[in-house]
Amino acid sequence: MAKLRPLFNHLNERLLMHLPNEQHLSIDVSMVPYFVHHGCKQFINGKPVRFGYRVWCLNTKFGYLLQFEAYRGAGTISDEYRIGREVQLFWI
Repeated sequence: MAKLRPLFNHLNERLLMHLPNEQHLSIDVSMVPYFVHHGCKQFINGKPVRFGYRVWCLNTKFGYLLQFEAYRGAGTISDEYRIGREVQLFWI
């Protein structure tokens, strides 16, 4: 993921340049399909996309993507907060 970080930062900057004026935002998790062996890949049983990378997305109420951040594993979450709260604090 370290090699993709500059690309993610560039895309997030470009998405913010075209930010619509919105009061209501939502945070959602998405799966990017990926079937080749990799250590960061997630497996979630019973989902339409079972193999891939988990990505947190900040969206408008119309579904316009404003920011995204790749899930980096359970080790990056502090014990004080749950994972959803940690992501909310990241974007505040």
